[in-house]
Amino acid sequence: MNRYRSVLTLLLGAVVVGIVLLASHFVFENDRKVLSNRKSNLEKEISEIQNRLEYLRLETRETDFPSDLLWKGKTKATAELSLQKMAVDLTAQTAMTLVSFNNSQARHKTQNDIVSFSIEIEGFLDDAFKFLAELEHHTPKVAIETLRIRPSRSQRGSAQGVPIYLQVNLWVFWSDQA
Repeated sequence: MNRYRSVLTLLLGAVVVGIVLLASHFVFENDRKVLSNRKSNLEKEISEIQNRLEYLRLETRETDFPSDLLWKGKTKATAELSLQKMAVDLTAQTAMTLVSFNNSQARHKTQNDIVSFSIEIEGFLDDAFKFLAELEHHTPKVAIETLRIRPSRSQRGSAQGVPIYLQVNLWVFWSDQA
């Protein structure tokens, strides 16, 4: 009976060890599948990130500056004179009166060169709106850095409208590429 008990104990131990080994196999196999899926997902994410980085690298390569933003001139002085002439001509076209214009320094720091100046004009409010609308739609683009408007001291109101004084600081991106 002791022998029978020993064999039974040994068989029971072998069955328990077998069950433990079988269970651990299923647990480890399940863990292996989970880890394999996780590894596959991580590899996919890495590939997507690498593709995104390559896209960003290509997207940020050197590109031409939009030509409608560049005021072109052989020299910076030529570009300044051209910008000033445009503003003076626009003043006359919109029935405004030129009071003065001066060179000014734009407060913007950019990678492209900037040409800027200040213009002071007088006229009527409706004409000032026309002047500003023409500036807004001009090509190449002209930026307004500051704009000051006040009632004109030298003119009185009339049937033509409200007299105003306008000071505008203009700036443009300049390029020597013709």
